[in-house]
This record gives sequence, C-alpha cells and structure tokens, in this order.
Amino acid sequence: VSQRAAEVRRFMRTAWVVLSNPDATLPWITSAQADLFFGCIIMLNVGLLGVETDMRQQKDTDTLRETLPWLIAEGVFLFIFTVELVLRALAHGRGCSTHLADVFDATLVFSGGASLVMEVVAGSSSSASDAHKVVGAVTALRV
Repeated sequence: VSQRAAEVRRFMRTAWVVLSNPDATLPWITSAQADLFFGCIIMLNVGLLGVETDMRQQKDTDTLRETLPWLIAEGVFLFIFTVELVLRALAHGRGCSTHLADVFDATLVFSGGASLVMEVVAGSSSSASDAHKVVGAVTALRV
C-alpha cells in the first residue's frame, strides 16, 4: 500500500470521526497554520479581484466569454471559504454563533454567494458588478 493511499485513508477516517461526532474538535482549523493558509487565500482572492476590476474597466462591455473565467474563479474561492466556514462551525460547535469572527465570515460568505448569483443572473450589469466589487473589497477585512 502506497504512502499516499494510507494518508487518504487516514484523512477519510478522521473526517468520518469528526462528521459523526458533533463534540469532536478540529484543532487544525483553529491553529495559526490554518489562519495563515486562509489568510493567503483571502489575499489571493483580493489580488484577483483587483486584476479583474482593472481588466473590466478597460472594456466598455463584457461578454460571457470574458466574464466566465472570473465567475468560475470566484466560485472556487467561495467554495474554499464555505469549507472553511463549515470546518470552523464543526470545531466551535454550537458556540460558533458567539464568535464574532465566525459571524462576520458567515455574513461575507453568504453575501459573496448572493453577489455571485446576482452577477450570473443579471449578467455583467453595472449594479451586479458593483455589488460584487463591494463584497470583494470587504473580504479583505477578514485578514
């Protein structure tokens, strides 16, 4: 059995224990290492939003072909932040609603999802795009 397969099995076993036991904690998600990891992801997201904003300002209209890569990238970031939020909720249990940082993160993730849906449904209209930029700018406050 390869070492990689053993690591995957160990990860799956740990995930099963955590998901099947609501009292289990995830020490990694509350560690400085996790904060650094997600902080870097946030900064990457903010940098990408800056590049997106600059590139979109250079053009008067956005076609779906030009917008789709940005929407996909934002969807990937939203997925990563949702996973982080779920892991923190599992780690903090019922007390997650008392942690102000978790409430702030949940607000950002939900508003980011709403903003992404608005931009997909409304197209790249200026109001949807502006709302998307505001949510992106507020995301930097997480760091």
